[in-house]
Amino acid sequence: MNHHIRSLIVAASFTSLTAGPGLAQSESDLRDTEVVQSVYLRTLSVDPSAALVRDAQMAFDLAVRTYGATDSRTADMAVNLGRALNGTGQSEAAVPLLESALSIYNEADNQSKLRYAMAQYQLGVAHSGAENAEAAIAALTAAYTVLEPNLRRLSADTSFIREALQSAGGAQAVSAAETAAAGTAAMTTVQPRPTLQIPPIYPPDESAEAIDGWVLLDYRLWPDGGVRDVYVLAASPENVFDISAAMALQQWRFENPTSANQHHQLSVAFDAQ
Repeated sequence: MNHHIRSLIVAASFTSLTAGPGLAQSESDLRDTEVVQSVYLRTLSVDPSAALVRDAQMAFDLAVRTYGATDSRTADMAVNLGRALNGTGQSEAAVPLLESALSIYNEADNQSKLRYAMAQYQLGVAHSGAENAEAAIAALTAAYTVLEPNLRRLSADTSFIREALQSAGGAQAVSAAETAAAGTAAMTTVQPRPTLQIPPIYPPDESAEAIDGWVLLDYRLWPDGGVRDVYVLAASPENVFDISAAMALQQWRFENPTSANQHHQLSVAFDAQ
């Protein structure tokens, strides 16, 4: 199983892995999530084929029935399924899922703005793969405007977006996006304070190559400060350190949150030394 599929399987399963004991108020939510994620795992376990497209749509439809057509978890699911389809070269099938995610996210909501931009990035990649350069450049430029200042705030870079823009529209598209992003302020969010931090394990498969990297994660917290709903937003290199970063974060603990529904982001670095 390749890095891309393995990383998405682990990220998908964290919602059910990170629930702490004694959280009776979350049992129903956890049970529903496990049902959706089990379908998601099956979706990501198949080879690139028409079956993946069929199962991706089935997973999204189940998320809609379980969470609701306007719940951000449904949009998160659609983005991750779109990412999987993009990663297996099935860009045309990814487009409607990613467009559904964008229609669900509330662009004006400070908490969903970063995830909205990541959905735009994946949509741009899908349009590029489907050879729709104009739509690809539009989506990637909109994504870059939001992601550039926020990834910089999180000590992550935006080279993957610039590379996608370069592929879709050349140097002119990159320059236009950089101009559009100039002066854009990063989101103002209060990061939760960790009480327990588990360092990530450098993947043994990569030890011979000795490369550095980072993974940008999105997550929420249970009322007791445990981590839930871990998703990989971006990574450099792609699909290398995703699993290790997400597995480490799901073991962290934070001070009890004031709002368990708030989304947070964290950039996890990997040093080959």
